Amino acid sequence: MDLSKNKFSVLPESICKITSLLELYLCENKLTNLPKSLRNLTSLCRIDLDRNKLEIFPETLKQLNSLKILNLTDNQLTIVPEFLCYLSSLYDLNLEKNNLTSLPESFGNLKSLQYLDLNENKLTNLPESIRNLSSLKELRIMDNQLTTLPQSICNLSSLEGLYLSNNQLLKNKKKLGKNNLFL
Repeated sequence: MDLSKNKFSVLPESICKITSLLELYLCENKLTNLPKSLRNLTSLCRIDLDRNKLEIFPETLKQLNSLKILNLTDNQLTIVPEFLCYLSSLYDLNLEKNNLTSLPESFGNLKSLQYLDLNENKLTNLPESIRNLSSLKELRIMDNQLTTLPQSICNLSSLEGLYLSNNQLLKNKKKLGKNNLFL
């Protein structure tokens, strides 16, 4: 279901009664929160909430265990809550263009995660638990305030793309692990 560009400030409750819904696109609305009834969409595999006005991570997402793709690009989020780190089916997470300053240590629990976009936030570091993201193929962390990277990032054997430009990493130039990657 695509409800993008409708200027919703509140999601109509009737949407949350379509329990067989697999994908929900709510891009470019004016949502500041999601209704509790969203948890009824237990079949939901994808939710796209980019370009809304979310300041707090929607609590209702924690019951969506089938969620595989979550896009929260260009909102006003400042904190990634612990519950996000337990969405075990999640393989594509986009948190680009928010106001995130850190990630919880439990972030490493997202073992199915393959694509992670954290571009254009205010991150100053990454948790050591990032080493546990063994399925991660692409990590985008451009335009943040990173000064260092965890050494364990070199152990991500599935990683095919690492995008780091426009951080403050060159100030701390060092060799990263056995891969001879220099920053």
